[in-house]
Amino acid sequence: MGGDTPVVMIGLDAAEATLIERWCADGTLPALAALRRQGCFGRLNGEATIFAGAVWPTLYTGRRVAWHGIYHDEQWHHQKMRFEAVHDSWLSPTPFWELLDRGYRVAVVDAPMTLRAAPSPNGIVVSGWGTHDRVFSGTRPRNLAARLARECGRPVLSVPFVRPRTAAEFLAARDNLVATTEQMAQLSRFLLGRRSWDVFCVVFGAPHRGGHHLWDLSQIEESGTASLGGELERALEQVYRACDRAVAEVIDAAPVDARVLVFAAHGMGPNPGWNDRFDEILSAIRGAGADGRRARPRSAVRRELGNALSARLPSAAARYLAQRRRTRSFDWNATRYFPLPMDHAGYVRINLAGREPRGIVQSGAEYHALCDELREALSAVRDIDTDEPIVERVYRIDDLAPADAPYRNVLPDLVITWHARSAIRSRGIYRRGYGARRWNGSVLPSLRSGNHRDDGWFIAIGRGIERGSQAHGHHIVDLVPTLFAWLGAGGGQAFHGEPIAALCGQGPTISERS
Repeated sequence: MGGDTPVVMIGLDAAEATLIERWCADGTLPALAALRRQGCFGRLNGEATIFAGAVWPTLYTGRRVAWHGIYHDEQWHHQKMRFEAVHDSWLSPTPFWELLDRGYRVAVVDAPMTLRAAPSPNGIVVSGWGTHDRVFSGTRPRNLAARLARECGRPVLSVPFVRPRTAAEFLAARDNLVATTEQMAQLSRFLLGRRSWDVFCVVFGAPHRGGHHLWDLSQIEESGTASLGGELERALEQVYRACDRAVAEVIDAAPVDARVLVFAAHGMGPNPGWNDRFDEILSAIRGAGADGRRARPRSAVRRELGNALSARLPSAAARYLAQRRRTRSFDWNATRYFPLPMDHAGYVRINLAGREPRGIVQSGAEYHALCDELREALSAVRDIDTDEPIVERVYRIDDLAPADAPYRNVLPDLVITWHARSAIRSRGIYRRGYGARRWNGSVLPSLRSGNHRDDGWFIAIGRGIERGSQAHGHHIVDLVPTLFAWLGAGGGQAFHGEPIAALCGQGPTISERS
């Protein structure tokens, strides 16, 4: 069977649209600029500021978060009353490559936030080689990993918990991301040369890791920055330049008649940083009678000892111990609500009777009253210097998922988004009547100067796509239906999006030449 025209998909994970547009215009990214002139460019809507970890599962399933259940790499497993790394034993999204039948030859390399390496019936999967969001690492077939290591070397991407602090470490991180991008391009060329693929998909993770740590210089220790200032300021640009070269190499190795889709599922911008301060925020809203406090708080000494031990363990063991420590810190007989792991937005879970095995908050009036209480209290938290509220909006689960959505119960009960003022520039917060919480310095616990933005983008070239055109306002759930339309394989799939008409020879587009 197969598609009449092969498709090459190149993801640039969290590559910011405004930077792509600026650097295409000024010649910094010549390969992407040439592709944009040859095809169609569009901005994509997403939900990264609400569910940052859901972006890739939403894209690769073509379904929204309440239908796949993944919003972070570590989530609350309510049946077990503990935090766990996401795993396909309890969350089981079906990515597009598993939906294609044996007639399609499919290669998928480093799609982020995948939970397993199950390939299409006639394809291969490489997972976790150069990925920022590395939930699962492996290949199918299994022996492919050894072959790739012989041809391209072992993965060079540094482990996720290595976070730079000094100027020299930031430049080393840049160099590692450039080297990782070059390795992923080499790996892609090798796989494209092995056989003909109906779909070849590779995702470069460097813009994501680089955007978090190289967005600006706010999280770098001041010593040593003066002599490296210009080089530091261009560090993220160098990562994007490496991605631009990699895009050119992949396309050069691809079939000449292929449709090409280069895309980012979300973007990156200055980090609001309030998720790093969420414990202080919750402390600021607790008063007499407002539980949810950690019943057995660990001292600073015990916390440092735990962190020191974790740093010496393999990553899987360190994550397990961290999960156990977080779970043990709650007295479930007294805890009405508690924070969840988060990347951007704040997440609160209600200890709900009938859903959590040890739940104490009754459904109905008591649950809704507690949600209202928390929403009001969170909205009242203000910056200590400007007196501006830090919370933009508090979403309830009813705002985000219908009652019959299959994974509604795994999502947070409350999702908190932030106003523009950054925690990096803040000296503390207060809530009137409940005192203040202050901190010293602008360095965040995560050391992230950049964080997620909703907007993604795409550039598409090939048959049926008008040169120099634009098609904006689509959503990331529309990309997989577009792929299936290109392949002629779209029948019967319950996607939440629709094929992008301008990419399927149907318009409408906006010509840049007009």
